[in-house]
Amino acid sequence: MRLPRKNVVYDIAHKSTVIGLVGTMLYSMSVLAFKMYEISYITPPMKNEIINLVKEQEMRDAQALHERELMGHSK
Repeated sequence: MRLPRKNVVYDIAHKSTVIGLVGTMLYSMSVLAFKMYEISYITPPMKNEIINLVKEQEMRDAQALHERELMGHSK
């Protein structure tokens, strides 16, 4: 006596669900690995660049404030 056919649908759904979950897990792990790579290799040089730009901007602001103060005193 054969088993009813409805188990085939269940098996296919179960297999596709497992494949989907494994695929999602692999995808999320690869995204996480890329983010870790990005953080460790790409970010530090850019971080230093940003710090330098901020320092330059602060120096320009301080210089402009100093010039404004000198102009204010000269009037």
